[in-house]
Formats: sequence, C-alpha cells, structure tokens
Amino acid sequence: MDYIVDSIKRLPDFVVPYHPECIKLNQNESPFDIPVSIKQKICEKLVEKKWNQYPQKDPVGLIKLLSDYTNFSSQGIVVGNGSIELIQAIYTTLCDINDSIVMISPGYTVFPREASIRNLKYKEIPLKEDYSFDVDAIIEASQNAKVVIFANPNNPTGTAISLSEIERIAKSFNGILVIDEAYYEF
Repeated sequence: MDYIVDSIKRLPDFVVPYHPECIKLNQNESPFDIPVSIKQKICEKLVEKKWNQYPQKDPVGLIKLLSDYTNFSSQGIVVGNGSIELIQAIYTTLCDINDSIVMISPGYTVFPREASIRNLKYKEIPLKEDYSFDVDAIIEASQNAKVVIFANPNNPTGTAISLSEIERIAKSFNGILVIDEAYYEF
C-alpha cells in the first residue's frame, strides 16, 4: 500500500547545482571556514548547556539582537532553523487548501515547491525583461491572494525591490506580505 500523497510523488528531487569553478554564495554560505578559535568558543558554550531539556521556545536574546540590528520591533520577528522551516510554517499557519499565493519567477525555488507539497494554488509573476519586479502585475494578481511572498534581493537574480514598491504592494491587498531577506546584506 502506498501512503505517500500525490503532491509529494510529483515533486522532482530538490537539488542545488554545484559548480566547483565558482565561489558558492547561493545558500548564504561563505567560501571561508569559521576560525578554530570561534569554533572552540561555540563548543565551550554547548558544554555549558543542559542537553536533557528542550531549549526555550523563543530565543529571546537572539530576537532582541535582531530587533536592535534591524530597528524593528521584536514582536514582529520570528526565527527558525533556516528559511525552509519558516516558509513551511508560514504556509501551514496562514494558508488553507483554497487560498492562493503570489510569488515571482524566477524566484526562490522553495516557494512554489512548498506550496505544491500542500496543494496550495499559487501564481508566479514573471520579472520584467531587466529582472526588475513587475509591481503592477504583483498587485493585480494579489487582489484575492492570502499571501504574497518573494525574496529581496531576489534569488536567483539578485535584483532588489525598493521600499516604496514594497509599501505599494502591502497597501494594495488584504493578505500577508512575506519578504525573505536572507540575502539582504549582499
């Protein structure tokens, strides 16, 4: 008996291409390893922690640091174990089977993949010829959307959307605007 749902069976393998001739930055990685002295300090901190209990639910200290760094309220910050976990949580928490999601294309491949796993409807809005965001098309498509989601700067093009354009999108629909800024510092 096959218990795996069809939406999972239809998915191709998730593969990140490897090009040894390039400096790899596409997964927010560094081409340089962390110095041994920092690794040792991390290990010392791990030894001090209790391993027989779950950690606190919310890493309050990290959230405070992120709030200070971004000058954004700590009440609006959610942290997770990488963007895929957060995207899964967003879709699971906010989206029902008949809800629609708007995203851009080309964009972060995890956005449509995770929507497909959950059998969610999604619409991909193509970037303009110069790889800029088609804000008018995003606004038009989002009128009945539950979520609009994109990376800024975009993955894989590296193009960014301005704050004024983000504000235009946010004010144009009644859903949730999710902006993945994993590559913001780039």
